[in-house]
Parts: sequence; C-alpha cells; structure tokens
Amino acid sequence: MELILIIKALLNFKMHILALTFEYPPAQTGGLGGIVKDIYKEIWKNFGNTDEKIYVSLAMPAQGLQNGYKNISILKKETDFDVELGDRKQHIEVRLASDSLNPDIPIHLICGAELNDWQCYASLPRKIALFSRAIPMFIDHLFWNHHSVDLIHINDWHCVPAGVMGKLKYAKQGKKIPVLYTIHRIGEKEGVYDISFLDWIKFYEYESISNASYFSGFGWSKFSIEALGCYYADKVNTVSKSYMSDVLNFIGKFPQNQQDVKNKTTYIFNGIEKFHNFNVGEKKTGRKNFLNKNNLSNGILISFVGRFDGRQRKPGVLLPAIEKFFEKNHTITKDVRFIIKYSGGDESLLNYANYLQSKFPENVKILKGWIEGKFIQSKRYICQCPGF
Repeated sequence: MELILIIKALLNFKMHILALTFEYPPAQTGGLGGIVKDIYKEIWKNFGNTDEKIYVSLAMPAQGLQNGYKNISILKKETDFDVELGDRKQHIEVRLASDSLNPDIPIHLICGAELNDWQCYASLPRKIALFSRAIPMFIDHLFWNHHSVDLIHINDWHCVPAGVMGKLKYAKQGKKIPVLYTIHRIGEKEGVYDISFLDWIKFYEYESISNASYFSGFGWSKFSIEALGCYYADKVNTVSKSYMSDVLNFIGKFPQNQQDVKNKTTYIFNGIEKFHNFNVGEKKTGRKNFLNKNNLSNGILISFVGRFDGRQRKPGVLLPAIEKFFEKNHTITKDVRFIIKYSGGDESLLNYANYLQSKFPENVKILKGWIEGKFIQSKRYICQCPGF
C-alpha cells in the first residue's frame, strides 16, 4: 500500500502507469518477476475499479514469450516500427499479451532480435539499447491511439535508459511524465557502461550527455546507469531501510547527485514470505520426492537458483568450491545433493556446471530454464541450504 501512496503523491487523478521490467513470470531468473507481478496485481485489486482508477500496463522485452508460453497468450500485434542503434537499423514489433493468472494487466511484448532471447540477461547491452530506443516510440503509439501515459515505473537498472528516454522525449514537447524508479537490487559495477553507450542509443536526441551528476565516480569515459536513473527519477524507492542506505552510499560517489536523491528516496518492504509451512515431516517427504524426480537418491539438499553472471563472482566461486567439496570424499559428501537451477548467463560457467554433473552424477544435478515462483518457494521450503 505504501507504493500506492508514492504513486498517488506523483499524480492525483485517474492515471495510466506504464511499468517497465525485464522479468515477468514465466520469463524470470529469480524473484523479480514474481514481485513485479504481485505489485501490479495488488494495485489493480485495490484501485482498478474505483473512482480513483489506476490503470496499469506492462512493457518488457519479449524474453522468449513472443509466441506465447504457459500462462502468457498473444492477443494481437499492436504496432511495429524501425529503430536505429548507431548505424544499425532494427525492425521492432509490439505484441499485446495476456496472463491467464493475472488477466487485468495488459502486457506489451517488445519483439525483435536480441529482445526475443529467452535468457533474460543475455546480450545485455544490446537488449537494453533496443528496449531504450523502442519505448519512446511505443509511447508515441499509445498517445496516437488516445492512451495517455501518466507515470513510468522503472523496475531495476536494466529499464532505466528506456524509462528516462521516454520521460525526456515528452519533456521536450512540454509534457511531464513522472518517473518512479524502484531499485530491487543494486547493480553497481554491472550498471557501469562506457559513455559511448549513450551515444549509441542516441540519448543526445533528448538530453546532453555531458551531465556530471551521473558520470562522476568512474572516470571520464564511464557512467552509471543507476545514477542516471536516480538523477532523472521523480521518486526513488528501494526494498528496505538498509537497502536505501546502500543506495545512498552508492550515490555518494556522485556528489552532484547525492543530496537531490536523498530528498526523493524512500523504502517499501517487498520481502514478505507467502509460503509458510514448518511441518518437518512434510519437508522430508517433499525433499525425497524432489530428489527422486531428478534421479538423485535421498540426502542433504543444497541448491543454487539464478543466472550465472560472472560479474557477480558468486557462481564463479561456488562451482570450484563444489568440486573441491566432493573431491574430499569425506563421509558426509556422499549424502549431499547439489541442485543448480540455471536460468541463463555465462556459457563458460554453464559448461563448468555440466562438467561437475558428469564428474559427480550421484551428487550434482543441473536444471536449465526459466525459474518459476513455485520452484523458488518449494526450494526454500525443502532445502537445508537454499542459495540465490
């Protein structure tokens, strides 16, 4: 509900929120997709059918959903257009989709080239760039068809350039579209790009790229996408008080930006666990059934769920540790079962994980594909050591 209050503080009339995200079930690599879904489902539940109606639609890269999958159905082609990245011209098609589990939220799938890759964060700079060029043109389409955009809600840094460019394009035309930037996870070094990226996506069409508020702290040739988002957002919110402190400490690297961001940043808890069951007997049965389903005998279950991102370093440290652990051949190692649910990322790390599976077939299992919310919940429930 607190998020609603922030939104209503930005606007005080019936409005359309255009939400931007890189994840939505079943196209997700962790918990973000489920959180995004729950946020907008709750907004619709509380405000969708009242006099203060808040209408939400969601735009995202197709992420492998361009032809529909599971709960996602394609309703129609909405529009198409060409975008330019440097000297490259790319055709983009926007398809309207519906979620059978959340039918009140229209989903606009931005389709074409890297945007269609099912690995949500593969070819990331190109995917971010295409999304950034496409969103302002898609907002044009909405306005031409008499659908106003009253608020842009950015979910995490991957959507920042798209949301900011959408805001700036209409600011040049004298129309204010406020931006709410929610930081679910700080990217820090992940979100630091070369300054040429802004030139590549033609950011200069809407704003000068020489503003030190989001360049400083990483040298003259680098800039932080997250700092850019904090600079242009009308409100910034994070997922906890401690995380807000982390954000402000990070923004402290950008002195010109720090005080302004501090004045417009707040936090809203989103870590409420909905899956409660502490029956030990049921856990043991669930664990045994899960291992049996994946051709592993019963034992101590440890899991890693997420994408293999070398820049985060954690998977790169974890996999060698797994190998060393099982090589010890200690009495306890024979009872340990390590399940890795891989949802995209570095191929070299996936190859290493597959090698471990072949080396320790009785102990290591690799599962590949999108990560569903029920999978995450069940692993938290039946694992002795769930890891994300």
